[in-house]
Amino acid sequence: MQAHLSNYESSVLIRILYYVISNPSLNILGVVSCIKLIDIMGIVGLLILAQKYRIIMILNGFKYIWCSIWIVKGMNSASVYLVINCLKWLSIGGLILVSIVILLWLLGLIRIILEQDRFVHDL
Repeated sequence: MQAHLSNYESSVLIRILYYVISNPSLNILGVVSCIKLIDIMGIVGLLILAQKYRIIMILNGFKYIWCSIWIVKGMNSASVYLVINCLKWLSIGGLILVSIVILLWLLGLIRIILEQDRFVHDL
C-alpha cells in the first residue's frame, strides 16, 4: 500500500499522511518539506476566491468537516457493516455538498456571461 501511496502526490494532505505513516519519528521539518510551492499558490488562490465567493468557501468548509466526522467514525467502527454505513453517509453528504457548490459556480459563471453580454451591447 505504501508503494502505491508514494506514487500519488497530487494532494498535500496525502503527502503529509504518507510521511506520517512511513516515518515513526515525527519531525516538523519533514512535514513542512511535504508542502510544495504549488500548494502555497493554491491556498493563496483559494483565499482570493473566498473574498468573492464566501458561500462556496463556507460550503467547502462544511464538506470537509462532514467528511472528517464520518472518516473518524468509520475508523472507530467495530464491524464492516458500520464502516460501509459510514462510507454511505460520507458519500451522500459529499455528493450533495459538491452538487450545490458546482451549481453555485455555474450560476456565477452564467451571471458573469450575462454581465459581459450587457457590456458588449452597451458599446
